Amino acid sequence: MTEEGRKDNFTNLRLKDIAKYDKVPNKTLKYYKEEMKAGRKPLLYHFIPHIVYKGEISVKDADIIEVDL
Repeated sequence: MTEEGRKDNFTNLRLKDIAKYDKVPNKTLKYYKEEMKAGRKPLLYHFIPHIVYKGEISVKDADIIEVDL
């Protein structure tokens, strides 16, 4: 089984913990910089937690996240 497929890489989302998902992880920023320096195109969401939600979510007032590389 790959690292990504391990069961301990998944968790249930609790609304009280949502704030820990509102920033791009430092591990991702480091990866972006390393890939750009090496002349490669980085995977856009590498190391960023993904939330799978069944239903509709309004993003009308969502903030735009900008990353300086």
